[in-house]
Amino acid sequence: MIKSKNQMFIVIAVFALILFLGGATYAWFYYRGETGSSEAVAGDIYLTMTEGNETLTLTNVFPETKEQARARNDNFITFTLNGLNESNKAIYYEILLNHGDDKPSPKTRYNDADLMFDLVELDSNGNEVEYVVDAKSYDALVNKRIWVDTIDANTDTNVSKKYKLRAWLSDEVIISDTEANANYNTTEFPNKYATIKVSVNGDMTYKEMPSAYTKIRDLAATASYIASYDDIIQANPAFTTQDQVSTSATKQTVYYYTGNDAAANANVLFAGYCWQIIRTTDNGGVRMIYNGVAVNNKCETTRTATKGINGTNGGSSTSLSGATLFGRSYDYDLATGEFTIEDSTGLPTAWSESDSNNNGKKDYEELIGTYTCKSNSATCTTLYYVGSYKSSTQAYVASYTIGDVAHFSQMGKSAFNANYRSPALVGYMFNKEYDYKQGSKSGEYYTNAVWENGAYTLSSGNSGTAPDATHHYICDTDCTKVRYYYYSSNYYILLENGNTVEDALKEMVNYKTNANDADENINVYNSAIKGYLDNWYKKNLTAYASYLDNETVYCNDRSVRDLGGWNPSGTNLNGTLNFYQYSVNKDLSCVNETDRFSKSNSKAKLDYPIGVLSEPERNLMTANFAKTGQYYWALSPGSFDLIYAIVSYVAASGDTFSDYVYLSYGARGVVALKPGIEFDSGTGTYIDPYVVGPLVQREN
Repeated sequence: MIKSKNQMFIVIAVFALILFLGGATYAWFYYRGETGSSEAVAGDIYLTMTEGNETLTLTNVFPETKEQARARNDNFITFTLNGLNESNKAIYYEILLNHGDDKPSPKTRYNDADLMFDLVELDSNGNEVEYVVDAKSYDALVNKRIWVDTIDANTDTNVSKKYKLRAWLSDEVIISDTEANANYNTTEFPNKYATIKVSVNGDMTYKEMPSAYTKIRDLAATASYIASYDDIIQANPAFTTQDQVSTSATKQTVYYYTGNDAAANANVLFAGYCWQIIRTTDNGGVRMIYNGVAVNNKCETTRTATKGINGTNGGSSTSLSGATLFGRSYDYDLATGEFTIEDSTGLPTAWSESDSNNNGKKDYEELIGTYTCKSNSATCTTLYYVGSYKSSTQAYVASYTIGDVAHFSQMGKSAFNANYRSPALVGYMFNKEYDYKQGSKSGEYYTNAVWENGAYTLSSGNSGTAPDATHHYICDTDCTKVRYYYYSSNYYILLENGNTVEDALKEMVNYKTNANDADENINVYNSAIKGYLDNWYKKNLTAYASYLDNETVYCNDRSVRDLGGWNPSGTNLNGTLNFYQYSVNKDLSCVNETDRFSKSNSKAKLDYPIGVLSEPERNLMTANFAKTGQYYWALSPGSFDLIYAIVSYVAASGDTFSDYVYLSYGARGVVALKPGIEFDSGTGTYIDPYVVGPLVQREN
């Protein structure tokens, strides 16, 4: 729960922002030796800064939201940079903030961290183009670099860049004579002030913005708990990384936290929650895993249990005959223990095989992945996630209630999927399931099944009265449907309408028999774990979305290592269908585009930029870092073993195992800070975590 700090006291205060001209003019011609050769830097070169209003005075200062601050027209200054660079070297310039002139006693400064800043690039008409600094605060305004840019080499026309710098007092500031954690009391607040100088330095020395990524990169040179993934790739040339949807995107070196000392040095405070750094991403972001509610802005291991949503096992069917209200999402109240169904517009009001919306979909198809109280009520203390179809009156469901979370590192508990009876259900999202069926059938079994004139024709010999490794097919009641036996003489899927087993595998896991096969639309319904994380994000992180990377990929790698009995021309009828991460590895690549879950991927599109730890990531962490004393889900499919979809999880010891998807294990969401986001303060320890964004107090 966010504690409001928007307590406003109308006082008279002065906030002065002074523009400081820090530009330089250059006209250079010189030679510089480099590794035995000479390289000339020649031509007209200059960088100048033109000030706008030199002083900005704000009156009636009080804590403001960024929306309130941006609605004002008296809290910003503008300035322009002009440059020309005819040389063959880029000019790098930095925009810096510092304290301005001091005010006489009894005036004292606001705490630097209480001030918020925007830096907006403007077009030639003064219209806002891009927020390059978006509502950020800084612990220390001492040569604080807030932006870096360049004037490219061989620029033979004048370049003009115009900026707006806005400042205000954070709405997180509390002014009170009685509240223990107040930032200022009402007596001292009227004597507070801020003066800020902005300066610009330019030269030909490469500069970059300080960021969480660069902090970790630089630490890697000396920190034993940070390693470079380049070493993994060098030892395994087939490995790569896949943190961006595009396979051709430029990639930066990945650094990962690992070993015995990692947990004590990987702590981040973000949005009122503790997170632990897993690794950087190949597009310059930082990936973190949820680690509980912060207490007094610390992440010590002595934190107590917190409230959360706890799921019970799925895997069993339940009647939905009494359910007339379904929703695509839900809200929840940890204090009352109640759920509220949301986003019901346009959904059917009954679980059935009819098509009440006349849109070509059966009602149950529109209700898979939704939530219900199993009644007509919008509120309940037990919530049901509708996992998949069982019959015209029944569905496979998982149920949720609110209670204590046994360990601070978990948001709560959830099934990965409510159903387990199909390979499709190892998916973070899924579509057609082809649930297994059980039962033997007397008759002749064949190698091939060809669709002709509305029925299957079976051919290529028979093996008597039981299937074997190369004889899988037998007609069902008649040959308009055919059974494909994938295991022993009892377990099969039913094929119809000309589909082959290869077609079924494409629809379930996008299995490709060759690299040119088109991707199938397999990501339609949310898994139980995805729905859980989406709703948690919507409630808790929506306000902090600007810090998170919408481009990053969460890999649900459904590429197949071994088809086993699903291979119609294989050698072993009883072989298990194994996915790539069935065997533990450290490969961060992601073969299929439909497995690269991201907000920016139309074939595997996330609603919110949150995912789950993959098995290769856990393997890089090592067990000692990954362990929490509890069991929690990972994102990597393991196998379809006889009748069970199986996905990897992290055991209490931190080691990796795999288990049935309908079981309830811990939910530990993973997010990625977008490139350029900074650690505003901290050292990464439990008692002094890195801080990202505003400090937020949440209730346990």
